[in-house]
Amino acid sequence: DVRAWLSQTSLQKQQLRLTLGSVDKASADIAKRTNAEVAKVREFVAQCRTELEEREQEMVSLCLRHKADQLQSLSLAKSEAFRVACAINEDIVEAQKVLQRQWYHEVAELKARLRPHETDVPVPKI
Repeated sequence: DVRAWLSQTSLQKQQLRLTLGSVDKASADIAKRTNAEVAKVREFVAQCRTELEEREQEMVSLCLRHKADQLQSLSLAKSEAFRVACAINEDIVEAQKVLQRQWYHEVAELKARLRPHETDVPVPKI
């Protein structure tokens, strides 16, 4: 009876070892598959990061190009405004000269009318 029990216990130990071996093998297989999946996920994350960095660089580049274009436009507008202001200033100076000449001629005419005996009234030239 003891021998049968020992034999049965030994058989159960073998079955348990086989079961544990199967569990260990299954666990190792699961670990391999999990590691492989983790590696795939890590690779995917790395690709996403790379793509994100590339897109960020593209966006920064586009923004910088846009700002450079804006600055160039502003610079051109400033140059044009300065050119227009200079032209207006030249027109103002010319108008002042014309008005001053007219004023001198009017003053000379008034002096001539007030003093008809004086014929030599100097008119300054500008």
